[in-house]
Amino acid sequence: MSTRAKSKSPGPERTEERRGLLRDARSRLRHELDEIRAAQGRLETGSFSVCEVCRRPIPVPRLRAVAWARACVTCRSQDERR
Repeated sequence: MSTRAKSKSPGPERTEERRGLLRDARSRLRHELDEIRAAQGRLETGSFSVCEVCRRPIPVPRLRAVAWARACVTCRSQDERR
């Protein structure tokens, strides 16, 4: 007889919760990939690192934090407050 304890499968609620978490993670990753591809397009057109709102250069620290940023911190903050 095995001394290993039998593993219990998670209940239906737990399984559904995990599925929801996986869906959310996939959605976020898909969105980030879309943003990265859009940033590549901006590199090709020469508009990368230019704020889409105020048209000023996006500072390097912002781009280091979010390489695919479309807006500077000031414009992004104003947009989030709306």
